[in-house]
Amino acid sequence: MKKYTLHSFFEETSDTSRRPCRHEDCDQEGLYPAPRSRKKIRDYYWFCLEHVRAYNKKWNYYAGMNPAAVEQSRREDVTWERPTWSFATRDGKAFFEDKLRDPLGFMNGNGGTAQYAPKSPQEALLNPEEVQAMTLMKLTYPFSEDQLKIRYKKLAKQYHPDLNQGSKKAEERFKKVNLAYATLRKSLEDLS
Repeated sequence: MKKYTLHSFFEETSDTSRRPCRHEDCDQEGLYPAPRSRKKIRDYYWFCLEHVRAYNKKWNYYAGMNPAAVEQSRREDVTWERPTWSFATRDGKAFFEDKLRDPLGFMNGNGGTAQYAPKSPQEALLNPEEVQAMTLMKLTYPFSEDQLKIRYKKLAKQYHPDLNQGSKKAEERFKKVNLAYATLRKSLEDLS
């Protein structure tokens, strides 16, 4: 069976010799520990009760430190001298940057000026892909499925590669229009 040992402060000494008080001209037993310095906080002087009280009244943990060092020490004590970093950041980016929608732009660091400002509370519920799709399709919220179809047919005819002599630019734009249409159709289905 393993024997557990306590800190030396709590252990009773096996020898019968007594520890004398550290104070000059005191013949009492030194039962009470007092730290020697702030760098060796677990290294003790041993005093009797009367002299440990006097020592503790005079002892100053921050003695010899300038105000900046005292403030730094106090700040480190708040976090138990563990390293810290800014809240919710990772390499200057918020951890929720790709997970949280912020249509009003409150979390983008420029005081709430967003690139996109919703025109209604329902429009604020749209995700960034839906907003981008609405911008591409030149639609405003709210819109119906019929309005979406009409706008899609018009843009599909305008950018269809067969009607643009196989233009790569028109083909890319046509792909984006198809993707935007699919996104907005799914959005309308989810709302109903």
